[in-house]
Amino acid sequence: YNRIQLSSLLAGEAREDSLQLQQPDWYRQHGVTVHQGDPVTAINRADQTVCTASGLTQPYTQLVIATGSRSASLGLEGEALDGVMGFRDLQDTRRLISISQRHRRAVVIGGGFLGLEAAEGLRSRGMAVTVLHRSGHLLNRQLDPAGSALLEESLTERGLAIRTRTSPVA
Repeated sequence: YNRIQLSSLLAGEAREDSLQLQQPDWYRQHGVTVHQGDPVTAINRADQTVCTASGLTQPYTQLVIATGSRSASLGLEGEALDGVMGFRDLQDTRRLISISQRHRRAVVIGGGFLGLEAAEGLRSRGMAVTVLHRSGHLLNRQLDPAGSALLEESLTERGLAIRTRTSPVA
């Protein structure tokens, strides 16, 4: 699926079926065999093969490991509790949509791209959202303080509560 579209799905601007990169026929027509739901459990570099959980052994010429990412751990007590989650994949997005239908408030930790996309998506689903960001300004790796101030003003006008220079504590 198209990971970039997860923010649009969360915001209710896209349907889940629109995330599919290609139709199954396209893969067959182009000689691509897709194995879904069968994780790789071993890589044998000497034989240039990968083994999957179902026991499939697949040879390769070139191996690309594209496994995505996980949210950074904050090292806080309670971050493994139910209701505390990341926003990285389709499963996370489904959980956030479900939670937005049952709850009214959310706190998003991080004022980078993903954090702001999650905050805006939850806000558009009717939640009151507060963003906590430890830096002095949003998107601090991409924007200077002046540009960030304009962004913060716009997001605040849309209904997000922004708290910079703020980190969560257990």
